[in-house]
Amino acid sequence: MLLRELLTKTKYMLSIKHLDFLEKLMDMTVTYYDMSVIPNITSKTFQIKKVGYTRSRISLIDFKSVLAIIKEGCLLVLPHVNKIGSIDGYIISDVRGNVLLMFGEDNIPEKYSLQSFFVFCHTKQNKGIIKALSETNDMMTITLLDTFEAYGS
Repeated sequence: MLLRELLTKTKYMLSIKHLDFLEKLMDMTVTYYDMSVIPNITSKTFQIKKVGYTRSRISLIDFKSVLAIIKEGCLLVLPHVNKIGSIDGYIISDVRGNVLLMFGEDNIPEKYSLQSFFVFCHTKQNKGIIKALSETNDMMTITLLDTFEAYGS
């Protein structure tokens, strides 16, 4: 299935209301801070922006709304993997790669865990989006392991 077919079969495109809602949650769950990095090769300092998760918890009602938006909005769900290869959160993006929401363990309702959320990576819809992106963009590679434990979590 090509990407354009996937987009035309979407039940609806995300409304401004949904985009604003996800943006509000992203502001609540993610923090950005500046960092200086000095590579070993050169003494030149580089300024980078680092992303971290906050400790703000998404309410159960809001989280269920996120799940509904994912299901109906043709959104991609991918695990966010830390430096040692473990899943430390998830990224929700549109099919063009725009990140709409990131969240970590401390951000999700107590009813859920990072491990229990992993099933959303393996839905038929999510696998179809990954396949469509792989077929239409030879510069993009998305590797999704079969189990949560395979990530070393």
